[in-house]
Amino acid sequence: MSPFARSLGVLVVAMVVAASIGTSNAKKPVEVPERWSFRFDDREWHLAYQVANRQEAAREYVLVGQTVEDWKELVTSHYFAHGVPLRDYFEQVKAGLSRGCPSLTTFVLEESEDNMLYEWRHDGCQGYPPQHQIDRVTRNGKGMLQLSFVEKTPQLSQEKRTVWLTILKAASILPVDGSRP
Repeated sequence: MSPFARSLGVLVVAMVVAASIGTSNAKKPVEVPERWSFRFDDREWHLAYQVANRQEAAREYVLVGQTVEDWKELVTSHYFAHGVPLRDYFEQVKAGLSRGCPSLTTFVLEESEDNMLYEWRHDGCQGYPPQHQIDRVTRNGKGMLQLSFVEKTPQLSQEKRTVWLTILKAASILPVDGSRP
């Protein structure tokens, strides 16, 4: 399993995107800048892992004292060079998460042609601990950006859920190399 497939959701997202774009010509990973402008909550977060190729890039942030191998909360920023319609993407993620996971619940919170905010949670599935994740997915030209927060818990506290919904909704896309976002 790749180092950035830390949660069941990240693993499913990687499989969905790989299926939608076909085989990529994997080259030596290159560092890419953060594609989102967003703030964290009031705790101290740090970039713990990043990986990129021509087709996608991922950056993972954890709280100080946690690692990408041993985390309780994780923020992931993901860029895909090729996108799919957001409803199709959500349905593929949902289908992938649902396999062997009867406790899975999913909710679309906001949806437009170019933006979707959704969440999912489960009580533990396929050997993964309970998780509650909130995702924002945005179309950006031909590509797609995803920003997510996940905690290893069956359900986020109402306060934490509200904070992260606010953060994800307020996030904006950064221009890359002086071009339009």
